[in-house]
Amino acid sequence: MPFITICDDSLQDLMYMEKMLYHYRERNPDSLFAVNKYSDPGKLYARIEEGEYADIYILDILMPDKSGIELGNLIRAQKRKSIIMYTTASVDYALEAYQVFACRYLVKPLEEAVFQEAVQYALMQAELNREPVFRIKTAEGVLTFAYSGILYVECRQRSLYLYAKDGTCIHSIVLRRPFEKVVEELLDSWTFVQIHKSYVVNMEYISRYKQDSVTMENGQILPVSRNKAPWVKRKYLGFMTDKYR
Repeated sequence: MPFITICDDSLQDLMYMEKMLYHYRERNPDSLFAVNKYSDPGKLYARIEEGEYADIYILDILMPDKSGIELGNLIRAQKRKSIIMYTTASVDYALEAYQVFACRYLVKPLEEAVFQEAVQYALMQAELNREPVFRIKTAEGVLTFAYSGILYVECRQRSLYLYAKDGTCIHSIVLRRPFEKVVEELLDSWTFVQIHKSYVVNMEYISRYKQDSVTMENGQILPVSRNKAPWVKRKYLGFMTDKYR
């Protein structure tokens, strides 16, 4: 379910936008989303720094302490694919808004029809952006990890060990399927590559590549098997070319 965060220092405008979002949901019962709202942009800024995430941000531009543009820049600095919509009483900030790839720039007073069209578009884009997740069965239950939060996975003693970007390591219950089948969905993505019969790595977090090994962002050195080396080289070079194109 998508999460929408609204931020406006005007309580009247904040409540009006929340009301229009609920109107949209009433008219589109298949469109489920949760709404979170802030009247203090500084508080939202701190929450984003702490890792709070929304699929869609609806931000006023002219606010005390932190502007909507500053919030947008922080979201983008953290490599978030969140959809950003701006609302403002001024047309003077359109260029800055589009520099953070805002999908809409709505001028106050907001018209409900225009606002709801923008929300519909944002929800469609958010659905396209939703990051795939990998599920791992552990003794405590099924845990879910966004692809971007995975450094690499290892198969050891018939269990899968997942090494996360935040430094944690999670191990699965005993695997009942071959390792290649368990990680098949990861390998179908452009970001992951199998470098060895026991390792699948996220190329986003390779800090050093060599013919026979890769060094991950956490300093761990992992072997590249001889038979997989040509494919690993092609895929990694293709990944890096696309990344910096």
